[in-house]
Amino acid sequence: MTIYSPGLNFSRHGIKKHSVVPRMFGTGDSFGPDKAVEDTVVRLEPYARVTFLLDYWSVMSDVLKDARGGSVVVRGHVGVAGRTKRPQRSSWR
Repeated sequence: MTIYSPGLNFSRHGIKKHSVVPRMFGTGDSFGPDKAVEDTVVRLEPYARVTFLLDYWSVMSDVLKDARGGSVVVRGHVGVAGRTKRPQRSSWR
């Protein structure tokens, strides 16, 4: 399976949802067994996983400024090759 365009979705009470792609960081061997990658397109083999390290604090100040009551829901999303054009989002928790 090929995934592409990792990013974040923000939802605020009463405000339209929007998504951003903040800066991505790679970690090399200093982050333990799950190295964070900077690639925007990744091929996954069965049972494989990948870690994306996104700097969401760089965009949170603008998001929180518009949020009512200072509450924001953050969800991750990626595009999946061969699926719909809409990004596949993480589940609500």
